[in-house]
Amino acid sequence: MNYSEVEASILRLVTEATEDSARAFAEQTVTRLVRPELLRAAAEDELTEDARTASPPGARTS
Repeated sequence: MNYSEVEASILRLVTEATEDSARAFAEQTVTRLVRPELLRAAAEDELTEDARTASPPGARTS
């Protein structure tokens, strides 16, 4: 793998991103990161009240 080519491609994607595409990417990333199976193991003090409220019902830690 040529990392300089990968880096250049990523940089191009970032610099050419529109506000809408950047927001969509962020939303998709957050959705992947808050899968219930990942949140079940989160310790009570690792989540803010807002995070607990926003968590899917099967992922709640309290």
